[in-house]
Amino acid sequence: MSSSTNEDKLKEAALEVPLEASKQLRKILDDLSRDLTDFTKGVCVNVNLNSNIRAVPSLIKFTEHEIKNFTKTGFGAEIKTIVRERIEKSNKEEKIAICGYYDPERKVIVLSIPCILYCGNEIDKFCTTLAHELIHHCQFTCHSSSCEGICKYWLNPDEGREIDETIPYNLRPHEIEAYTKDEEFCKKIKEMKGFNEITNKIKDTEAKVNEVLTELKMIYA
Repeated sequence: MSSSTNEDKLKEAALEVPLEASKQLRKILDDLSRDLTDFTKGVCVNVNLNSNIRAVPSLIKFTEHEIKNFTKTGFGAEIKTIVRERIEKSNKEEKIAICGYYDPERKVIVLSIPCILYCGNEIDKFCTTLAHELIHHCQFTCHSSSCEGICKYWLNPDEGREIDETIPYNLRPHEIEAYTKDEEFCKKIKEMKGFNEITNKIKDTEAKVNEVLTELKMIYA
């Protein structure tokens, strides 16, 4: 067998291994997404929210305020609303961050699994994040008194985008409401059927992802 043939096979293998690993990661996330979505829909039904929603796990570490351009600059950005107080506390403790964001146009909650699992307290971080993003889901989809137990500030995606572009994160009305109510809503979510099971599945996903990544590291070491 010629050396060029061996080189071609090595190149082919070098392409196939990461591709297969990437496909495995995608399947792991898809499986978790189905379970997260089922649980989230159940929460919505339980509290009379629109159940047209998906929950998508991400392997990227982020918090909501990073995604939503939280900054110390700009008019009023230094004012210590409950939003800024919570963020400053999470920056110090790494235990109470909002590890996700809500996309009102797609009706999707994206959850950062590394953020949830980082530095412990994953149950409270997952629960508070889900509660926080469901409050946003309420704000964008339920404009009636039937949802006032979850949210009272209502807006549409265009208004939300304009607010994000023009008002500092700590002064945005939908964020103030979500930060004010998410911890109490979390307490209700913890009592709902399937909560312990879904938190265990998040932990199981970490093990499955690490198994795939370990194989890749061994190959590329």
